[in-house]
Amino acid sequence: VEHSDRMQRSFRKGMASLAGCFYRVPYVAILLAILLASLAGLPFVAGFYGKYFILHSLFASGHLLIAELAVICVLGAIYFYGRLAQVMFVRGFEPNSVTIGMPARIVLSLASLFLVFIGVYPKPLIDAVEWSVRLT
Repeated sequence: VEHSDRMQRSFRKGMASLAGCFYRVPYVAILLAILLASLAGLPFVAGFYGKYFILHSLFASGHLLIAELAVICVLGAIYFYGRLAQVMFVRGFEPNSVTIGMPARIVLSLASLFLVFIGVYPKPLIDAVEWSVRLT
């Protein structure tokens, strides 16, 4: 019970640190929202295709129960990551100065650009996966 309480306090503290992130560091909040969208599997980011191909193969192979459980998990992920985005963009905040160094900005920018590029134009990645499957 003590461990559970400690974890809940830690989670609330983490959520509080994200509150109003958009108003303090909008650049980072937007990039983080793109990363969260990919984790949730929303269209037009790379995470969508992973979830799509897994769900498609489960339905096509007749594993309907597992596919239905996977859909429920995806819906849960969308809710969870949507809540994080809501906290970043909507909730009140305590003003403080947050600085993000240039290396972190570059890495976040490149990762976000890659996720959006693969989400919009997945053909090169799909071709690479098909090529690697043919090799095995």
